[in-house]
Amino acid sequence: MAVLQKQPHVKVVVFYLQEQAQKLALLEARFPLFAKIPFPITADKVEATLQRIAAMAAGHDA
Repeated sequence: MAVLQKQPHVKVVVFYLQEQAQKLALLEARFPLFAKIPFPITADKVEATLQRIAAMAAGHDA
C-alpha cells in the first residue's frame, strides 16, 4: 500500500468482511481508499465503483 500512495492515479478498492471493519478503519487511517465494498460482493457494487473511477479518469484526461 505504501508504494501505491506514490502513484497519484491509482485508486484502491477494498473488499472486506463486516467483522473486519475495525481493521479496515485502521487501514483507512493510514492509506487513502477510493472505495470500500463489504461482502457479499455484487456485480452492481463493483460496476458502480468502476464507473466512478472511469468517470474520474475521463474528467482527468479532458
